[in-house]
Amino acid sequence: MSHDTRTITWKDGARWSVPSTVFDRLTARLDALRPVILGLDGVLARWRSATGAALDVDDFAPTEDDRAVLTAALARIVEEGAGEVEDAEERRALEEGAAALHELFVTDVTRS
Repeated sequence: MSHDTRTITWKDGARWSVPSTVFDRLTARLDALRPVILGLDGVLARWRSATGAALDVDDFAPTEDDRAVLTAALARIVEEGAGEVEDAEERRALEEGAAALHELFVTDVTRS
């Protein structure tokens, strides 16, 4: 099933939305980090199993540990940039999307 936009939602009403192409690129970047970030496998498996346009954060990162793992992975993506994305607009969208999602997870983890 194809979606134009993918969204992650929190119970407190926070939400993160990006075009599905950005979501797919971010998923690929997370996948590349599985060998170096302990615990990312389970989180990413649940992330990938979500088929709808909106993902509830509790469905793929239900514990504080899961959220800390995802926060670390997103921090690494923000630090390293978009990787092999050649198109400047796509690279910017991925970097901005990753940074915004990272900020939401940092806020979520520190609030817990």
